[in-house]
Amino acid sequence: MILFNHSASIDTDQHYLTSIQPGNYFPSPSLFVYTLPNIVTGEIAIRHHLHGETSFYCLASRNEQLMALIQQTALSDQATTSMITGWIDYEDEAHFCADMYILETT
Repeated sequence: MILFNHSASIDTDQHYLTSIQPGNYFPSPSLFVYTLPNIVTGEIAIRHHLHGETSFYCLASRNEQLMALIQQTALSDQATTSMITGWIDYEDEAHFCADMYILETT
């Protein structure tokens, strides 16, 4: 699984930040784990019982050419015959995108 986005985990980062403000210092361990952008690949793998490599790339902007290069490089490994991949970005409730698909070698 290889996923890409731009905003990393900004929504959760902002929620977590409120838990560590001066005078209200109660860091939330349950929120902290979701401040790691690659948690989404782990959550998908666990939920669907997927075993294999996962990667998560935070890009400056959606770059289809760079994404294709990374995807094709991963598929060049003879052991890899397919992957779940795509752009999955969530800034807030009004700004999000999930464009995921399966790539297979031919």
